[in-house]
Amino acid sequence: MSVFKKFTGDRRRVEEFGKAVDFINGYLQKFNAKITEKPTKIGKDGYIAATKLTHRGIVMEAVVLLPEGKAETESDLIFRAGVRQPPSGANLLPIYQQLLRWNDMMTGVTHFAIDSKGVILVSLRRPIQGLDVPEFEHAVVTVSENTATAIRLLRSKFNV
Repeated sequence: MSVFKKFTGDRRRVEEFGKAVDFINGYLQKFNAKITEKPTKIGKDGYIAATKLTHRGIVMEAVVLLPEGKAETESDLIFRAGVRQPPSGANLLPIYQQLLRWNDMMTGVTHFAIDSKGVILVSLRRPIQGLDVPEFEHAVVTVSENTATAIRLLRSKFNV
């Protein structure tokens, strides 16, 4: 937990968040990744730390998040992979409608999202509590596969 030694905040929350990061780092080792950055405080008592990993050519972000106001043992794991930023001037309505249909029909445990810069993402979020190795690996594979599929389908259907 060396990244937390000089981190300020509620000691118990910081320690529990550090345990969550250490737990996820144990799983990330299989993918040659590790969260090493100093966590960022968000809001009054929330924390976030992240790293990148690559699976089957897809770069994704693994995020450990303790949302503001949640109990210190309720950290979440988030995987996010960028699909594409639609070209400026493109008619986004048909693209977004298609993403919503895919959210309903084909994404399984993942979903499509759009970040603050307009980049289309494949995202998965779940509580860390109860997470095991097979589920962690399934999440990485699913985000990777759904991202690759979305890139291919958006290119063929919308030329983006």
